[in-house]
Amino acid sequence: MVLFANFVEYNFHRGPMHNRNRLLDIVFKRHTLTHHAYFPHDHMGFKAGKDAYLVFFPFWVIFLLFGLAAPVFFLTWFLTNSNVAGLFLIVAVSYFLLYEWLHLLYHLPEGSKLGELKLIRTLKRHHQAHHNPALMNDYNFNITFPLWDWVRGTVYRQVEQK
Repeated sequence: MVLFANFVEYNFHRGPMHNRNRLLDIVFKRHTLTHHAYFPHDHMGFKAGKDAYLVFFPFWVIFLLFGLAAPVFFLTWFLTNSNVAGLFLIVAVSYFLLYEWLHLLYHLPEGSKLGELKLIRTLKRHHQAHHNPALMNDYNFNITFPLWDWVRGTVYRQVEQK
């Protein structure tokens, strides 16, 4: 279920968040035009606490995501049982919260103690490369863990210059 959630994250980010789509144009505008413009790759931290809203999904996106997940929930219930469907729901909500918290950590102001944790620094570099305008449409779409970036060959690896 976590692998499935990571797959959905990758595809939603690579798809409607970076490609205009008539039905989900508001998602594209909010992410690509607003979030990426406010947080360029060379200045990832928000300036004031009130700007953290530019990191989080708007509240209404929760309903969109869970509306899209509802068929999977009911199919899981139908094919297995209510316990497995409930587990799917728990993983979906937990994964969404993990996504939001990690994304916030990547955009904390420079010098924050949480942002200096080794795992967070590593994941932040992955996300920071994605914020480079030359790379953002081709590389590093996973925010939580770059599993599907590795599988799909979209992990950006900076070439060391000699």
